[in-house]
Amino acid sequence: MTYKLNSALTLLLLLVSFIHYGQEKKDPLLWSPEHIINRESMSSVSISPNNSMVVWTKRKAVKAKDKFVSDIYLTRLDLKDGDKYKTIPLTNGDDNDYSPLFSKDGEYIYFLSSRDKGKKLWKLSIYGGEAIKVKEFKNGISGIAWKDEDTLIYRSNDGKSLYEQQAEERKDNVIVVEDSLHWKPNHVYSYSIKDKTVTRLTKNKKPLTGYAISKDGKWLIYGVQRSRSYAADAQKKPFQYLKNLETGKTVQILKEFEYPTYGFQFTTDHKGFYFSSEYGNNPKYNGPGINKLFYFDLEAMTSTEVDLNWELGHAGGYRVVGNDVMVSLANKTTRRLAYYKKKDNSWKKKVIDLDEKNDHVRVLDISDNGEKIIYEYSTASSIPTYHLADLNEHKVSNETELIKLNT
Repeated sequence: MTYKLNSALTLLLLLVSFIHYGQEKKDPLLWSPEHIINRESMSSVSISPNNSMVVWTKRKAVKAKDKFVSDIYLTRLDLKDGDKYKTIPLTNGDDNDYSPLFSKDGEYIYFLSSRDKGKKLWKLSIYGGEAIKVKEFKNGISGIAWKDEDTLIYRSNDGKSLYEQQAEERKDNVIVVEDSLHWKPNHVYSYSIKDKTVTRLTKNKKPLTGYAISKDGKWLIYGVQRSRSYAADAQKKPFQYLKNLETGKTVQILKEFEYPTYGFQFTTDHKGFYFSSEYGNNPKYNGPGINKLFYFDLEAMTSTEVDLNWELGHAGGYRVVGNDVMVSLANKTTRRLAYYKKKDNSWKKKVIDLDEKNDHVRVLDISDNGEKIIYEYSTASSIPTYHLADLNEHKVSNETELIKLNT
């Protein structure tokens, strides 16, 4: 009798557990691993020149093709749909549309896409309509940025080398791992939208590591790889070059740095740029270390370390605001925003007034005039939310939710 009673109680407990588990599975507030993997996110955020619009991309899962793609959206800050900003999907399909940029007059959005083999530059009107092909680049196009109101710069290559052509004729499809003898370079090019002409801007013989252009289109910084095994052994740090696009003169810079330099961002007054270098225990091995921030004076051709007044250094992220800089400081398990006001050759640290959010914010964009900021807020127990606010140096005010995802 006792055995039957215990068995009945066990079955009853199991039944209650299964019912409770089923209720938990149906709870829309609970996220499954599938929800986390397929989470929507906001990226490639850019505020329009007049601060009235935001263009951005949303990642989505295409389950039928087992891949993720991004669509381009336009959010109007001057139009409301109830209590939300008016948001319009500009692209929607199985193609990957990315790297959106406002034209300088704010009338068009230029972007790249995987459609048509991914070798074309496209544009969309902010008023709607189909995407228009601007130009096809037979050797590909990536990393677009504005040089001036009519000219874009981008990364590409000169096409198949003689070695590749001869191998193709022989039907030789052997791939030599880390083949340093036939290392194909890519270059920075400019494309004039008005004249429809292409100009190669760099003459590097090895691949680029990255590049940045000043806001007046005069200065170009680009890095060049020196070793094919750098990603594995961190040996032979890339060289950095500075080119005056008006005179054509190119010089190697930052030769005195033992550790690699990266993250170049020009100031609004065109007099210099910020960059980083990660300092470890031994430059020979170039391992993990503390990120330090520097400023390079274009007239003096010298660099100065920015005193962050923070022993852990920065966490790899910063945004130039005019001639100042907003820095994401390394704070052990979190990151903490701080604002550094530049005066002559020194900087004054100011605390960002985001209260408890400050250790959990990632800056997505700051407007050209430094008056608007868009950021992502998340914690270990909450999914990211996306916010817009007014910015006055270190002061953040009038915060609103820009867009709601994963609803």
